[in-house]
Parts: sequence; C-alpha cells; structure tokens
Amino acid sequence: MARTLVLASTSPRRHALLKQADIPFVTLDPLVEESSICTEPGGRVAELAVQKVLAGALKRPEDWILAADTLVFQQGSFFPKPTGLEDARRMLQRLSGEKHQVWTGVALKCPGISVLTLADSAEVSFEEIPGKWLDSYLSGTEWKDKAGAYGIQGAVGRFATVLRGEEQTVVGLNIPSVLSLLREARACLGRD
Repeated sequence: MARTLVLASTSPRRHALLKQADIPFVTLDPLVEESSICTEPGGRVAELAVQKVLAGALKRPEDWILAADTLVFQQGSFFPKPTGLEDARRMLQRLSGEKHQVWTGVALKCPGISVLTLADSAEVSFEEIPGKWLDSYLSGTEWKDKAGAYGIQGAVGRFATVLRGEEQTVVGLNIPSVLSLLREARACLGRD
C-alpha cells in the first residue's frame, strides 16, 4: 500500500522546492517548540528536524513524514529565526560584509524504521548592506520567519553569493538530500 509523504512544515519555500522536484506531498504544521543545546550546527539542525518529524509522526503515524530545519551559523554564533525587529537588524548587521554558513537538516520517519537524517551546509558571502537599504528592508515583513532574517531568493539575495554548497540548502530544503533519504527508507523497507 502506498503511503503519503507528509511535509511537517508551513514553509512556503519548502513547499515550492518539493513541487518543483515533482515530489507529491501533503502538509501539516508540526506545532513543536524547537529547542536544542547542541553546539555543532549540523547536529543542531538535524536534532530540530527530528523534533518536527516526530511531532508529525504522532499526528500521521501511518505515513512517511519529512521535516527540515535551517539556521545560519557565523563564527560560533547561531542565527535562527529572529525574535523581532531589533534581533533581525542585529543579525543582518553581523552578516553584512562577511561570510557565514547556512545549515539545513532533513529528517524522514517511516513506519517500521528509525528516523533518518542528513545535514547539508552552504557557505554564503554577503556584500556590505547599506544602512538605508537595511532600514527599508526591515520596515517590511520579508525578514520574519527566516533563519538569519533573510531568504536568498528574496530582496537580500542581491547582496548574497553562494560560495560553496547548494542554493537549495540556503533556501531551506536540499532536494538531493530528500531523495537520498527516500531511497534509504525504501531500501530499509525492502522496496527498491
């Protein structure tokens, strides 16, 4: 019997990436309060993705649940989603004119197998963001609900260059990693 792939995410960016890849899915909001004490960025995004996938699996135990988490990491500091306007300003001022890493962890839970995870990183370089431009950007809402207060596919993307890794990792869901986890799950279940 075919199972439904459920994306435990409300992120329109993740929805769009799965649609572009022609991967059929439905969505649910995992409604999980994310927390991690992991100090290594790959471990942290994987752990947070697992929290979301397990919350989704409680709601849809018969289906395949996919979840992801993204964060920005620079010089030992994590830049998750900003808590407000001043937090967003602080993040973007720290990123301006510097390099940083973006990490995306992906987790997949299928009935009968353990949770599978992968974490990808990309290195991003920012040009200097002019102060007036930053003020204008922060007067809108694009910075909300985005790790590091930006989406590379949005307005701040004009200042960003991906130096290493995949742009999809920066957007929030690396499709090759998703496909790898789906293949691994099928192999674990004996379905090639």
